Amino acid sequence: MAEPVLATQATNTNTYWDFASRKLHSLLGVIPLGFFLAEHLIANATAMKGEAAFNETVNFIQGLPLLLFLEIFFIALPLLFHGIYGVIFAVQSKNNVKLYPTLRNWMFYFQRITGLLTAAFVIYHVYTIRFGTDDLSMYERITTAFSDPIILGIYIVALLSALFHFINGLWNFALNWGLVIGLNSQKYFSYVMIALFFVSAYFGLQMAFAFVH
Repeated sequence: MAEPVLATQATNTNTYWDFASRKLHSLLGVIPLGFFLAEHLIANATAMKGEAAFNETVNFIQGLPLLLFLEIFFIALPLLFHGIYGVIFAVQSKNNVKLYPTLRNWMFYFQRITGLLTAAFVIYHVYTIRFGTDDLSMYERITTAFSDPIILGIYIVALLSALFHFINGLWNFALNWGLVIGLNSQKYFSYVMIALFFVSAYFGLQMAFAFVH
């Protein structure tokens, strides 16, 4: 009689771990990516005021106490867990968008694609800021890079991917954590998220083109 009990306990443990890990995966995606995008967009917004304002903002951010500690333990490591678990989850999940081309399946499909693009974007962003070897200011470094239409195009795709991944992830987070209950609430919340994406994309593109001369 002990074997069925042990099997049930193992099943319950696996179910609980799957439930908890998905919750943690959602939480450790929304918060650190939200901080990263906020830091990135706030700094870029000052570029619309000119080179001096942008460099001053970047220097202020890089001079914050415990910045490296915060970036490692509140952004990098949580995003690392989020990314690794996301890849595992994506591999285990079957892509049935061709058989069932529903909006939810398409959003799930694009969430995986934009997740990979966002990961590449974050890594490249950190590398260029932390390990840039030239003597140019951050503003000069970006304007030089964006003078190449290909790099500018890649940045635009990466930025839109990161915004989509974050905002769609925010919608999933609200559902998974029970913050939005009921079909009507979910429908109206989805409208808010769609509006947030287009507004964020508009201002993000305006900030990007502030570096183009």
